[in-house]
Amino acid sequence: MKEFWNEVIENGLCLDDSYACVHIFTVLERLLPHCKEKDIPELFSPKIAEFLLDKLAKRKDKGRIRQELVSFTLRLPSLVAAFSTASKQLSVLRCLFSSPAYIHFDAITRTKTLANMISSLNGEGIKMYLEWLKELFFKETESADFAGVRRWICRQMLTLMKNPNVPREEGWMMEAAQFFFLHAFFEVKNQANYPPITGDLREEIAQHFYSAVEILSNSPPFHAEPDLRLHGVAPDGTLRAYKLVNHAKTLLSSDSVECLTPFSEEVQEAWETMISTVDKIHKKYSDSTSATAGLAFQLLFLQVGLQTFREPEQCAEILEDLQLCFEKAMGKKDKLKKKTDEPEWMEVIVEILISLLARSSHLLRTVVEHSFKIICSNLTESSLQLILDMFDPDKQKLMSLLSFDGDEESDGEDEELIEEDAALDEDGEGGENKILNGKKSKTEDVDEDEDSDSSDDDDDDEDEETAPVDAAFRKEVMNALGDAGVLKQQEDDSDSDLNDEAMSAFDDTLADVFRTKKKKNQKFDAKLNEETVVHFKLRAFQLLDIFIKKNPDSPLLIKMVYPLLVIAGTVKGQRDAMILAERAAQLLEIKFFKAKKYPQSISKKDIAYISETLEKLMDLQSK
Repeated sequence: MKEFWNEVIENGLCLDDSYACVHIFTVLERLLPHCKEKDIPELFSPKIAEFLLDKLAKRKDKGRIRQELVSFTLRLPSLVAAFSTASKQLSVLRCLFSSPAYIHFDAITRTKTLANMISSLNGEGIKMYLEWLKELFFKETESADFAGVRRWICRQMLTLMKNPNVPREEGWMMEAAQFFFLHAFFEVKNQANYPPITGDLREEIAQHFYSAVEILSNSPPFHAEPDLRLHGVAPDGTLRAYKLVNHAKTLLSSDSVECLTPFSEEVQEAWETMISTVDKIHKKYSDSTSATAGLAFQLLFLQVGLQTFREPEQCAEILEDLQLCFEKAMGKKDKLKKKTDEPEWMEVIVEILISLLARSSHLLRTVVEHSFKIICSNLTESSLQLILDMFDPDKQKLMSLLSFDGDEESDGEDEELIEEDAALDEDGEGGENKILNGKKSKTEDVDEDEDSDSSDDDDDDEDEETAPVDAAFRKEVMNALGDAGVLKQQEDDSDSDLNDEAMSAFDDTLADVFRTKKKKNQKFDAKLNEETVVHFKLRAFQLLDIFIKKNPDSPLLIKMVYPLLVIAGTVKGQRDAMILAERAAQLLEIKFFKAKKYPQSISKKDIAYISETLEKLMDLQSK
């Protein structure tokens, strides 16, 4: 058999460009189901894999040969799926990866051969494929672009986690996330024989890790009743993020790995406090089948804790603030008596989420949105009203909330909010329309340069002396000084030559210049405050969008219609108002007017509210 295959197939038909070469894969398709696992690499040899790739790569070839080979690749996944053992399935897949260049097989051939084969693997096959990818990650190949091969490996692992067609199991999903975490933030000791991981690759792996966390946190328990447990919870009732934090805790105490960014004393203290608090919450609320205030806080602690490895200093501050909020909220909860059947803790959580959302941080925005996705099904009318209040025309509520945010660095995400969040696609994930046409907000530039508002008067004086002076303002001052300005540059004691009358005139002139400068600064600050309010409201829109998407049949949606209509109709030519109005209009059009699901049962109170809302709309329309 081996001699026949070598002489007739590999050294015969593989060299034939006529239609007869198609018989290679006809024979291969007949033999694969009946051959042993050890014989598969000899049948589906590198030479045959190369021949298949070469023929399929000729996309302009519309002849019968390519058509027959495309048909073969379409049948191959079903053929592999019918194999009795996972190792035999993986053996065929590995034959198509016989060369590093073949990792781009689907892209080169414009087919979905590999993707369909991977999707056809059973649970055991997925585990074995994942283990093989891990081995390949540390096995240097002949490819000149080994870093590119590693990138492909990591993307394949993430693609597996995203693929809804593969059998999802808790074990291999967590292993993939732990693999990303290890190689993103830790250096494995005593592995000198392995090629080093570059900084760019680690950054990409870190992004994959947080994507994996998102997938795990948004997925229901695998092989369990989805409606009985929250998303992000393992079958044993433990939050998956809690397991990842425990894994991080183990690595930090391990002698075999070294953290690439060692924690400072402040960060280490915040991390340990977070671990202690989360452990206490976990013991008290061990049953995660129901949403509780403790579970919501646990989720926030865990998500920020996982982000600590990427932004340690910022996350340490957030953890400290969250700890204070937790102690206050839990203390308040213990003292208050439950007056209604609604979970009063939801109002406290929403207040905390809104306060965190007010800070110019993409990190916090991600954590808040993710946390809200998990607990939004417990939203009450009063907690929803807290979100709607953020769109109140009375900005005193907002400015008091946003007053602490001026000394934070903006990470440039506010501009992205205006461009992406204002344009909503049907999935609620953002669209392609750009409202600002790429115009950058001034918030980022100002926040990066301004000093902390918490400094005392002495510090302010020092900042004034050392801060760079605006060139245009310097020119205005020099023009106001006239000859005295020139004298001042020429000799230090020039002001001693000026009499009292001249000095008084110069004082008045300088006062006018500084008064004008102060007015300009006040206008700029007002503009900055306006932009800050818009950015915050856009983030608040995200919470509404999440709630609508997760709870399309909730009666609370009725409470949103009128406020959104008011926002959508309050365009007065102002750019900021137009941004918010367009966002509200898109929410109404896509999430309400084109909704496939809607509240099926409403109470008499809701009916009365609808009647009242209709009257308000009639009055609003008549104005």
